[in-house]
Amino acid sequence: MNKINISLLPPEIRNRQRARRRTDYYLLAVSVVMLFFLGVYLVFLGITFQVRAEVNALRKERAALQEEIAAYQEYATLEEQAKEASRMLGDAMGTTPDWASLLADLSLHLPEGVWLESLSASYQNTGGASKQGGGELTFRGWAISRAVVDGRLDEFGAVPGLAEARCRLTTVESTRLGLEFTARILPGDPYQPAFRGDAR
Repeated sequence: MNKINISLLPPEIRNRQRARRRTDYYLLAVSVVMLFFLGVYLVFLGITFQVRAEVNALRKERAALQEEIAAYQEYATLEEQAKEASRMLGDAMGTTPDWASLLADLSLHLPEGVWLESLSASYQNTGGASKQGGGELTFRGWAISRAVVDGRLDEFGAVPGLAEARCRLTTVESTRLGLEFTARILPGDPYQPAFRGDAR
């Protein structure tokens, strides 16, 4: 069976009810949209406050770090002055040979039967901390035989810190031979301060 709806209301009232329902739907739709935008606005507002709080915290942290940096600035200046002083000291000290090691090595290579009479050494540092400079080592002495001079004095060329070693006889006597040994002194290592602040 078919139901038939018969409305006894006049058409004006029916049209008003439809218009009111339509208006209610529109108001509901507008309200939902406005609530949605209000929710979005509140979310963004919350995010904004959170970001502002983080920015303020970062500003405070930055201000604290700047105060700490200002407190350490004096030490940074002192470190730069110490590095400059170390560089200047290295330039002033240059590449002077390690005389103690050089003379100790020389004495270890001195053969039996050779006596020293005089020893002289000169060194001129010409290049600051660069590997320049040079000098000469000369010693005079006596040997008991020519075999000692010929065989063992060649070892002086192997002494660390010396180069271009030469030996010559200066006098020949019946019991001894006079000899003169000369060698070029090589530059030493650059000066290293006794303290080591860092490995830079």
